[in-house]
Amino acid sequence: MRFMAARSACFASARNMATNLLLLSNSRAPDGTYLLWSRAEIEAFLGPQVKTVHFIPYAAVPGSFATYDDYAQRVRAAFAEMGYALVSLHETADPAAAVRAAGAIVVGGGNTFHLLTQLYVAELVELIAERVRAGTRYIGWSAGSVLACPTI
Repeated sequence: MRFMAARSACFASARNMATNLLLLSNSRAPDGTYLLWSRAEIEAFLGPQVKTVHFIPYAAVPGSFATYDDYAQRVRAAFAEMGYALVSLHETADPAAAVRAAGAIVVGGGNTFHLLTQLYVAELVELIAERVRAGTRYIGWSAGSVLACPTI
C-alpha cells in the first residue's frame, strides 16, 4: 500500500473529540520522488487557509538526513512547491510556543524512538495532542503517523 490517509480519532480517543489527521505511510514513491505522490491529498487537507506549517524533524535518521537542517530543507522544498511556508521546530527559540502558534503540524518519518525521546525531552507530546484535539491540522508520515496512535 503506497498511501494511507486517515481522518481518525487517534489523538482524540481519550477525549472523544474530532480531529484533523492526514496520516501517510511514507514520504517517497518507488521512483524516489519526495512527497510528490501525496501532494494532492496534502493540498486538499491543508486548503488555502493554512499558509505556514510547523515541521518536527526529530525522527531524522543519521545517514539518511545528516542533520535536522538537511531534513527540514528537503521537506521545506516540497511544501514550498505546494505554496506553503515551513518553520522547523529545531530552528525556533521556543518549540512549545511554535506548536501553540501552528496552523498545521507536520511530523516526518524516520526513527520513532528518537522522535518520541526528543518530544518528551522538549515536553511536547501532550502539547501536540492538545493542539490536535483543538482542531489543528496534523500531517504525519511513517514515524509521524505512529505518533498519532492512541498509546503514544
